[in-house]
Amino acid sequence: MKDSEKKMIIILIIIAVVVIIVLNIFAKANTKPQNEQTNTGTIIGNVTGEEQKNETQREEKKDEYVQVLQDGSKLNISDNIAKDRILDGLVISNIQLKAEGKTTRLLADIENKTGETTKDKMVKIEVLEKSGKIIASVRGFIDPIEARGKGKLNVYIPADVSNAYDIRISNV
Repeated sequence: MKDSEKKMIIILIIIAVVVIIVLNIFAKANTKPQNEQTNTGTIIGNVTGEEQKNETQREEKKDEYVQVLQDGSKLNISDNIAKDRILDGLVISNIQLKAEGKTTRLLADIENKTGETTKDKMVKIEVLEKSGKIIASVRGFIDPIEARGKGKLNVYIPADVSNAYDIRISNV
Protein backbone atom coordinates (compact mmCIF):
# COMPACT_ATOMS: atom_id res chain seq x y z
CA MET A 1 0.00 0.00 0.00
CA LYS A 2 1.29 3.46 -0.86
CA ASP A 3 1.67 6.24 1.66
CA SER A 4 -1.06 8.27 -0.08
CA GLU A 5 -3.51 5.34 0.26
CA LYS A 6 -2.68 4.97 3.97
CA LYS A 7 -3.26 8.70 4.53
CA MET A 8 -6.59 8.51 2.71
CA ILE A 9 -7.74 5.56 4.88
CA ILE A 10 -6.74 7.39 8.08
CA ILE A 11 -8.60 10.52 6.96
CA LEU A 12 -11.74 8.48 6.17
CA ILE A 13 -11.59 6.77 9.59
CA ILE A 14 -11.25 10.15 11.35
CA ILE A 15 -14.20 11.57 9.39
CA ALA A 16 -16.34 8.51 10.25
CA VAL A 17 -15.52 8.85 13.98
CA VAL A 18 -16.36 12.58 13.94
CA VAL A 19 -19.68 11.91 12.18
CA ILE A 20 -20.61 9.24 14.74
CA ILE A 21 -19.77 11.55 17.65
CA VAL A 22 -21.79 14.43 16.17
CA LEU A 23 -24.80 12.16 15.57
CA ASN A 24 -24.66 10.90 19.18
CA ILE A 25 -24.53 14.47 20.51
CA PHE A 26 -27.58 15.47 18.44
CA ALA A 27 -29.47 12.34 19.47
CA LYS A 28 -28.87 13.04 23.16
CA ALA A 29 -29.72 16.73 22.82
CA ASN A 30 -33.07 15.93 21.19
CA THR A 31 -34.07 13.26 23.71
CA LYS A 32 -35.85 14.42 26.86
CA PRO A 33 -34.97 12.65 30.09
CA GLN A 34 -37.76 10.36 31.27
CA ASN A 35 -38.76 12.66 34.14
CA GLU A 36 -39.32 15.62 31.78
CA GLN A 37 -41.76 13.88 29.46
CA THR A 38 -45.17 15.49 29.28
CA ASN A 39 -48.35 13.73 30.28
CA THR A 40 -50.31 12.91 27.14
CA GLY A 41 -53.37 11.42 28.80
CA THR A 42 -56.78 11.52 27.13
CA ILE A 43 -59.58 13.64 28.57
CA ILE A 44 -63.05 12.21 28.10
CA GLY A 45 -65.94 14.64 28.47
CA ASN A 46 -65.82 18.32 29.25
CA VAL A 47 -63.27 19.77 31.65
CA THR A 48 -64.03 23.20 33.02
CA GLY A 49 -61.40 25.88 33.44
CA GLU A 50 -61.65 25.50 37.22
CA GLU A 51 -60.97 21.75 37.02
CA GLN A 52 -57.94 22.39 34.82
CA LYS A 53 -56.67 24.99 37.31
CA ASN A 54 -57.10 22.56 40.23
CA GLU A 55 -55.24 19.81 38.32
CA THR A 56 -52.38 22.22 37.58
CA GLN A 57 -52.19 23.21 41.25
CA ARG A 58 -52.09 19.53 42.31
CA GLU A 59 -49.22 18.90 39.88
CA GLU A 60 -47.29 21.92 41.20
CA LYS A 61 -47.76 20.81 44.83
CA LYS A 62 -46.67 17.30 43.93
CA ASP A 63 -43.15 18.60 43.28
CA GLU A 64 -43.34 21.81 45.30
CA TYR A 65 -40.07 21.16 47.14
CA VAL A 66 -38.19 19.26 44.42
CA GLN A 67 -35.55 20.26 41.93
CA VAL A 68 -34.95 17.64 39.24
CA LEU A 69 -31.25 17.41 38.44
CA GLN A 70 -29.69 16.63 35.05
CA ASP A 71 -29.10 13.00 35.98
CA GLY A 72 -32.82 12.58 36.77
CA SER A 73 -32.37 12.48 40.53
CA LYS A 74 -34.51 14.74 42.72
CA LEU A 75 -33.10 17.19 45.26
CA ASN A 76 -35.29 18.57 48.04
CA ILE A 77 -35.22 22.38 48.21
CA SER A 78 -37.44 22.98 51.25
CA ASP A 79 -36.03 25.70 53.52
CA ASN A 80 -37.34 23.78 56.55
CA ILE A 81 -35.24 20.72 55.81
CA ALA A 82 -32.15 22.85 55.28
CA LYS A 83 -32.39 24.36 58.80
CA ASP A 84 -29.77 23.33 61.36
CA ARG A 85 -30.85 21.10 64.23
CA ILE A 86 -29.30 20.57 67.65
CA LEU A 87 -29.49 17.21 69.39
CA ASP A 88 -27.62 16.69 72.69
CA GLY A 89 -24.91 19.23 71.81
CA LEU A 90 -24.54 17.95 68.24
CA VAL A 91 -25.25 20.50 65.51
CA ILE A 92 -26.75 18.80 62.47
CA SER A 93 -26.37 21.03 59.39
CA ASN A 94 -26.20 21.02 55.59
CA ILE A 95 -29.09 18.56 55.51
CA GLN A 96 -30.00 17.24 52.06
CA LEU A 97 -32.62 14.84 50.76
CA LYS A 98 -31.82 13.39 47.35
CA ALA A 99 -33.95 10.73 45.67
CA GLU A 100 -32.74 8.37 42.99
CA GLY A 101 -35.48 6.06 41.83
CA LYS A 102 -37.40 4.69 44.80
CA THR A 103 -34.70 5.44 47.37
CA THR A 104 -33.96 8.72 49.13
CA ARG A 105 -30.66 9.51 50.77
CA LEU A 106 -30.43 11.90 53.72
CA LEU A 107 -26.99 13.47 54.12
CA ALA A 108 -25.94 15.88 56.86
CA ASP A 109 -22.85 17.27 58.56
CA ILE A 110 -22.56 16.86 62.32
CA GLU A 111 -20.43 19.00 64.60
CA ASN A 112 -19.83 18.06 68.23
CA LYS A 113 -20.22 21.27 70.26
CA THR A 114 -19.86 19.45 73.57
CA GLY A 115 -16.58 19.38 75.47
CA GLU A 116 -16.20 15.61 75.25
CA THR A 117 -16.18 12.74 72.79
CA THR A 118 -19.67 11.43 72.11
CA LYS A 119 -20.65 7.79 72.14
CA ASP A 120 -22.30 6.13 69.17
CA LYS A 121 -25.90 7.24 68.94
CA MET A 122 -29.03 5.83 67.32
CA VAL A 123 -31.44 8.52 66.10
CA LYS A 124 -34.97 8.50 64.75
CA ILE A 125 -35.59 10.53 61.59
CA GLU A 126 -39.17 11.37 60.65
CA VAL A 127 -39.87 12.84 57.22
CA LEU A 128 -42.90 15.15 57.26
CA GLU A 129 -45.45 16.59 54.85
CA LYS A 130 -46.47 20.24 55.12
CA SER A 131 -49.49 19.21 57.21
CA GLY A 132 -47.15 17.56 59.75
CA LYS A 133 -48.11 14.02 58.71
CA ILE A 134 -45.21 11.55 58.86
CA ILE A 135 -44.30 10.28 55.37
CA ALA A 136 -41.47 8.02 56.50
CA SER A 137 -39.69 7.12 59.70
CA VAL A 138 -36.23 5.54 59.78
CA ARG A 139 -33.39 5.09 62.20
CA GLY A 140 -29.91 6.42 61.65
CA PHE A 141 -26.60 5.88 63.33
CA ILE A 142 -24.10 8.56 64.39
CA ASP A 143 -20.57 7.35 65.03
CA PRO A 144 -18.62 8.69 68.03
CA ILE A 145 -17.29 12.21 67.40
CA GLU A 146 -14.37 13.77 69.28
CA ALA A 147 -14.92 16.96 71.27
CA ARG A 148 -15.28 19.86 68.80
CA GLY A 149 -14.94 17.31 65.97
CA LYS A 150 -17.06 16.71 62.91
CA GLY A 151 -18.86 13.73 61.43
CA LYS A 152 -21.51 12.78 58.88
CA LEU A 153 -25.02 11.39 58.92
CA ASN A 154 -25.84 9.21 55.93
CA VAL A 155 -29.21 7.44 55.96
CA TYR A 156 -31.11 5.66 53.17
CA ILE A 157 -34.90 5.82 53.12
CA PRO A 158 -36.55 3.05 51.07
CA ALA A 159 -39.02 5.42 49.34
CA ASP A 160 -39.01 8.57 47.25
CA VAL A 161 -39.69 11.23 49.88
CA SER A 162 -37.89 13.99 48.00
CA ASN A 163 -40.95 16.29 48.16
CA ALA A 164 -40.92 16.40 51.97
CA TYR A 165 -41.59 19.67 53.77
CA ASP A 166 -39.59 19.05 56.95
CA ILE A 167 -37.80 16.43 59.05
CA ARG A 168 -37.63 15.71 62.74
CA ILE A 169 -34.52 14.14 64.33
CA SER A 170 -34.71 12.73 67.85
CA ASN A 171 -33.07 10.17 70.12
CA VAL A 172 -34.35 6.60 69.95
